[in-house]
Amino acid sequence: MKSPNRRYGNPDEFAYYVVGVPIKTIARELMRDGRTVRDWLSRRRKIPYWVPELLRLRDDARAAMVYAMTAAAYQRPRIPTAQQVSTPATPPFWLAANERVWTDEEAA
Repeated sequence: MKSPNRRYGNPDEFAYYVVGVPIKTIARELMRDGRTVRDWLSRRRKIPYWVPELLRLRDDARAAMVYAMTAAAYQRPRIPTAQQVSTPATPPFWLAANERVWTDEEAA
């Protein structure tokens, strides 16, 4: 936890994490009544310190899950460059440096 010694949470941080989410859903996640959540949002009641912390941890876990599921999809494939394709392979170590390596086209 960021600050377990504080008694009340930041209402702006709470509003940031619940924007766009129905009150009923937030109330179910926090195991509180919908009226309590509405009171927190309207600042009629003070928010316990654990509420924004829990929502922050939930948000971090969801972001990590999305990253884990999509990171492999966005990795660039290893495609050889034109220089790597056009460069002839080095001759094996048992051939002398002055011996010629025949290609398939020359052998035919």
